[in-house]
Amino acid sequence: MSIDETMQDTIIDSFYLLPAKGDANILVIPIEFPDDPFSSIELDTINSMFFDDNESSLKSFYYQSSYGNLNIDGNVLDPYTASYDSSFYEYWSSPNNSLATGVDLLIEEVITYYL
Repeated sequence: MSIDETMQDTIIDSFYLLPAKGDANILVIPIEFPDDPFSSIELDTINSMFFDDNESSLKSFYYQSSYGNLNIDGNVLDPYTASYDSSFYEYWSSPNNSLATGVDLLIEEVITYYL
């Protein structure tokens, strides 16, 4: 399925939303660009900001704001390196779909890579 087909019928599907309580596992895919790769410190920070038990992590935020009813865990994959420099995606527009942006193209690229 192409980006144009995906964007034609944009709907919010509850499958993609976090639950209000229970356990939720999420997958984090850091995306770097050839003109701006991650440092090892930045990669450590990404993992920490999502899943550490410190007060500033996503995991702690949702646990506290749900009054202990939602526990988030997950994995951070190795970074995906985009095919083009960041400016390519910033200025890209689809010739077939005015709603599609460079972010949509990048998401399609990442999903295609991992499938």
